[in-house]
Amino acid sequence: GNEFKYFISDTILILSEINAIHGIIHPIPFSDDPNASRATKTIMFILFTLLISINLLFKNNSKYSSNLKIIFILLSLISVSSYIYAIGRSDGGHINQAFGYPCIFLSVFFSYMFLTRLNIYLKKGLNSFENIFVIISLVIFLLSLNLNIINVYKFKSRLSEYVKIDDLEYLNDLDKQFVLEAREITRDEKCIQLFTNDVALLYLLKKPSCSKFYFTWSIGSLKNQKLFIDDLKNVNLVITNGLTDYWDIPLETKYPTIKAYIEKEFKKVINTSSREIRVK
Repeated sequence: GNEFKYFISDTILILSEINAIHGIIHPIPFSDDPNASRATKTIMFILFTLLISINLLFKNNSKYSSNLKIIFILLSLISVSSYIYAIGRSDGGHINQAFGYPCIFLSVFFSYMFLTRLNIYLKKGLNSFENIFVIISLVIFLLSLNLNIINVYKFKSRLSEYVKIDDLEYLNDLDKQFVLEAREITRDEKCIQLFTNDVALLYLLKKPSCSKFYFTWSIGSLKNQKLFIDDLKNVNLVITNGLTDYWDIPLETKYPTIKAYIEKEFKKVINTSSREIRVK
């Protein structure tokens, strides 16, 4: 079909369903819920960024250039957007990631205020102030890097070396054994379908996905489950029971409609070293 059409429809699906796909309830601010203090702190920081941005937008303040105001407004919008995404998967790690954007905003804002006052105090020209700002920013950036200079010089040779290493060298023994078994079983298949979150298997087995739902974790709604089942009607085999299926809500719980269809239509089960391959 038309690739751009699918891009638009899939983007709408992601925006409308991603929070339901994550499915973790947001902690109540100022409560004893797990991660509530982190959520409260992040929400308050985001509110500060919005208040500052609104103030800069409507207040005629010559201290801040138009470009700097635009940067602050964009950073505040990114802060809100990143937290809207994190609300869906409201565990501590994702909330902590969303905390980074308001931190960047407030760090730049207060650094600018401090350096502006310092510039006035030292009665230096604007160029001197800009140099100070750039130098301090550069020093902070370099200090934050875990940089090994030797690796920079050896990058080309290391890249060539790692690219040429066989894929199986990167796998543990259990995954390595399964890939070897599955390669034989799927040798004559044009495509394979996963009902597992082990999405790297498509690459390791050198087979395309039989449907656009290559990452089972994000199928989502009942509507998408039915679309997935429509795709399965032309599929010969499905790989199930992956090793990463239980870090989140189990697929059998998330997608009961798909589970029931697979168990009904793919009755032959090939048990391998670590997973199942179901054949129609």
